[in-house]
Amino acid sequence: MASRSRRLARGDLVYRGVHCTVHFDLDRDGIRKLAVSEQMGGASRDWIVNKAIPFAKGISPRSSKDDKKHYQDSFEIEKVFVGMPPSDLIIGKPFPMMRAAHRMLNTAPYAVAVEYGDKRTRRRQRAHRVFGRVMARFNRPYVDPF
Repeated sequence: MASRSRRLARGDLVYRGVHCTVHFDLDRDGIRKLAVSEQMGGASRDWIVNKAIPFAKGISPRSSKDDKKHYQDSFEIEKVFVGMPPSDLIIGKPFPMMRAAHRMLNTAPYAVAVEYGDKRTRRRQRAHRVFGRVMARFNRPYVDPF
């Protein structure tokens, strides 16, 4: 009985009802560990592998057979850790936090010319904007459903 009467440390009051009161204690260290975990990084990697790269390959210009490294076959994924912007801070209390992510890149020697165009050559290659079009397709603004 003594243990029931002893009050434990409580977090912020979330809900006070007629029959119960709910308190929430934010575990910042747990959130930090979750943000850099393999599962969180795996979600971004799966999205790039299953959606972004197939779309990018579909809209990529086809290179000639003489090229040893084709543009559409040169997409790679790189693991990175990024910081959260101030708008993503939890409950308005700033604390430094990194999150796991992945970056799609193209390692073809002429990837910059494909993306932005190349006016130095005789043919004046136009900008194909592959990465820009991928971002435009998948980086839509979030609309709150409520």
